[in-house]
Amino acid sequence: MKKQLLTILLGAFATLAAYGQATDVSVTDIQFISATDLANCVDLSDYDGQLVKTVGVVMHDGNLTELASGSVNGGYRPGVHILDTAANGSMGSFAGLQIHGVYTDGGGQSQPVSTLDNLVAGMIIEVTGTVSNYQGETQLFPSDNSSVTVIGTTSAPTAHTLNLGLLNDNTRTNIYTSGEEWEGSFVKFENVTVVTVGVFSGNRVSFDVSDENGNLINVSDRFLVQKLASRDLVNPSSPATAGSFVQPIVGTKYESLSGIIMHSQNGCSGSSGRGYELNPFDTSHYKVGDTPPSITEVTRDPLVPSSSDMVNLSAKIIDFNGTVDSQSLFYSNNLSQAVVDFTEVAMTLKSGSTDEYEANIPAFADGTIVRYYIKAKDNDGNESFEPFSAGSTNPSAAFYTVRDAGLTISDLQKVLNVTQDASPYEGSTVTVKGYVVASAKPYDLEDIYIQEKDATEWGAIKLTGNSDLLDLWRTEEVEVTGVIEESFGFTQMNVSSVTKTGNTYDIEPIELEASDSAAYASREIEKYEGMLVKMINSAGKVYISNPRLNPFGEWTIASD
Repeated sequence: MKKQLLTILLGAFATLAAYGQATDVSVTDIQFISATDLANCVDLSDYDGQLVKTVGVVMHDGNLTELASGSVNGGYRPGVHILDTAANGSMGSFAGLQIHGVYTDGGGQSQPVSTLDNLVAGMIIEVTGTVSNYQGETQLFPSDNSSVTVIGTTSAPTAHTLNLGLLNDNTRTNIYTSGEEWEGSFVKFENVTVVTVGVFSGNRVSFDVSDENGNLINVSDRFLVQKLASRDLVNPSSPATAGSFVQPIVGTKYESLSGIIMHSQNGCSGSSGRGYELNPFDTSHYKVGDTPPSITEVTRDPLVPSSSDMVNLSAKIIDFNGTVDSQSLFYSNNLSQAVVDFTEVAMTLKSGSTDEYEANIPAFADGTIVRYYIKAKDNDGNESFEPFSAGSTNPSAAFYTVRDAGLTISDLQKVLNVTQDASPYEGSTVTVKGYVVASAKPYDLEDIYIQEKDATEWGAIKLTGNSDLLDLWRTEEVEVTGVIEESFGFTQMNVSSVTKTGNTYDIEPIELEASDSAAYASREIEKYEGMLVKMINSAGKVYISNPRLNPFGEWTIASD
C-alpha cells in the first residue's frame, strides 16, 4: 500500500512538473552559484528541480552531438549548448548552459528531444524544461519536443581565449571558485601539450593536455569531430556516416584547442570525475603547432637505488615531423641547484634499437635526493622535456632518494614542490612498512592508513584494493606491496600483498594549529596528508564551524 501511494505521489509531482507554470529566468540565473557556495564546494543551481523557461543563442549545430545511451529510445541523447542573449556574445559569467535532450513520455519511457538535432549555431531558441544536475554539470531538460522553439537568429558565438589554470590544477582537480562560471561556455586554450592519451570502451578516445604551468584538462569526445573511424555513430541526423578522428600522440603541441566546457566534478565534491573538460565540436578547433620530439616509456633501473648503485635511465624518443638531433639526461644531487645548471650526459642509442636511448647517473650516498630530467631537440630546434614540468616557467624535475635500507613511506609521499604533489613513485610497484593509524573497523575511520613510527611529516599513506586490509587493527605493523596511485590529489597504494610483522606501536598524533591559514594557502599542509594529527588552538579552543559541509560526512573546524 505504501509503495502504491508513493507511486501515485511521484506521478502527481511529475504531472505538476510537466504542466505547471514555468518560471521565466535567464541562462545566467540558472547557472549562477554564489562565491560562498563555490568556496564550500557546492555548485547546485538555485533552480534545481524547477520548471523554467529561458532563451539563448545556440553555440553549435545539434546534429554534431554524439552521446550514446542505452536508456533512451533510439540509443542516443540529443543536446546543444546555449549562450545567454544578454551576454552579447561574451562567454563566462555563468552565461552558458547545456540543453540535455531527453524527456519522459506518458508511458514512463525516456525519449529523445529530436528537435535539438535540427538546430544550427546562431539560432535563438526558447526552451521550457526542468533544471537538473549530473556530476556537477547543470543541465536543462526540455519537457518534450514542442518545448524548444526557434524565435530568431544572430551570429554564431565565438570562442573566448581562457587561462586553463582557472579551471583545473596540475592534478586535473576542478577549481570551483574560478572555473564554475565557465561551465557551458565556448572557450579556447593556447599553447598546450598532450601529456596522456586514453582509448577506452574499445573505440573512444580522450586525452589530457597541459599548459606551460602543468595545469591539466581532459579533451573529451561529446561531439562527432572526436569520434574514431571504428566508432558507430548514434545521431540519426549526423552529417557523417563514420568518425574520422586520428588520436594525437603524447608530446603533440597545439597552438590552440577550442570547445565547450563541461563538468565532471571531483576534488572537494567527493566525486571522482575528470574535473572541467573541453569538448571540441569542429575540426578547426584542433590547431596543431610545430611538434617537438616525443619522450615516452621512461624507465629507471634500479627503481630504488642503494649507495653502491649506478642508475640507468632509458626512454623512447621520436620526432613525427622531422628528426631528433640531440637527447640528453640532466641530473643533480644539489637541491638548491637551478634546473638549467644540472650535469648533462648525452643519451646514446640502446643496442638493437632505433628509438630507445639511455644514460647513467653515478652512485650517491645513502639518503641523497637526486633530481633528473630528459631533454630532446629536433631538427627544427623544437625542444621537449620529461617530465614536462622541467621545461615550464617554474621548472621542476623528477627525483629519487638513495636508500640502503629500502624505501620508506616518506619517500613515497615527499615532494619537492607542494603545488606538484603527485608521488615520485606514481605507477610503480613498491614495498614499505608502517603502523596502522586508521582501520576499516566500523567504529574507526573505515579507511586504512599506515604511518612511519617516528615521522613528523610526509610519513603516512592510504591503503586500498585488498580484502586482507580489513583484518588490520590500529597499532599493528604491516609490510605492504602495491602500486602507487594518485586519486584526485591524494596518494594511495593499491595493495597486492599484506604481511603483519608481529610488532605493535601506538603512534601519537602530530599537533597542528587549526588557525595556521598560511599552511593551507601555501599548500604546505600537503606534508601531513594521511597522517594522524590533532588540531589544536594554543590560544583558545577549536570549534565546529560547519557541521555539514557536504553530503559525504565532512565538516569543518575553526579556532575561536
